[in-house]
Amino acid sequence: MILSGEKPTGSSVMDQVGENIIHHVSNSDIKHPIVHLPNLFGIDMSVTKHVLMLWIVALLVSITIIIPVRAYIKQNNFIPKGMANAIELITQFIRDSIVAPNVGPKWVNTWTPLMLTFFFFILFANGIGMIPVFDVLGAINRFVFNVPYEADHNFVNGLLHGGVTATGNFNVTAALAIITFFSIMIAGTKAHGFINHWKNLVPHG
Repeated sequence: MILSGEKPTGSSVMDQVGENIIHHVSNSDIKHPIVHLPNLFGIDMSVTKHVLMLWIVALLVSITIIIPVRAYIKQNNFIPKGMANAIELITQFIRDSIVAPNVGPKWVNTWTPLMLTFFFFILFANGIGMIPVFDVLGAINRFVFNVPYEADHNFVNGLLHGGVTATGNFNVTAALAIITFFSIMIAGTKAHGFINHWKNLVPHG
């Protein structure tokens, strides 16, 4: 900055690059939704980038996990092959190394499906966040098709607003926490009864 003749500003480096960092990790602005939808009960139902990423994650989990497992269940051969074999290894690891030590052998088969759902959802959501798909599309859109970045009406430019990691959104984290909370409350109440379950939550002594 000194060699260029510019006078140094009093702001820190984070103040200068903070907006650029937030742009790449936060959700797209509700003013720039990917798909405009009408309000429902006063709530804007427009599709933001993180909502789109949740749909993509659900599609990928269905294709790579649910479909191979269903195909394996329908076949007569009990030895898994290909993708089903990899899924079995992950399932056994989570069941035996994570779920069983925390809930015990009696409830391991009850909690394993929920833990597997969380695991694959978070795995795919975070994994997609490491792939710069939309940045590549934006570069092609700008340098190949000569579409300016300021053209907000362009669909590809709309995809560039906000980050791609849906799990970085507080609402997604809160949803996972709420599911976990009510799962524990319902399971504990069914196992011990309503009174005894809440008594178990109070430290003894």
